[in-house]
Amino acid sequence: MIESGPGTRLFFGPWDNENGLRIKIWVTDGGSWRLACNESFCIWDMQVLAFEGNAYVSTMLC
Repeated sequence: MIESGPGTRLFFGPWDNENGLRIKIWVTDGGSWRLACNESFCIWDMQVLAFEGNAYVSTMLC
């Protein structure tokens, strides 16, 4: 998932051990990407994560 705005963020969340979502966040400051230190995602992004989680459960764990 990519979120744009002041400081674009890229979220990568691979599933692990069937029920764990390991989220990595990269941010860009002036064109160069780095792994997030203190940055996170907003509450609205959690809806997307919930959708992805439900899709994973209904397709992969059924």
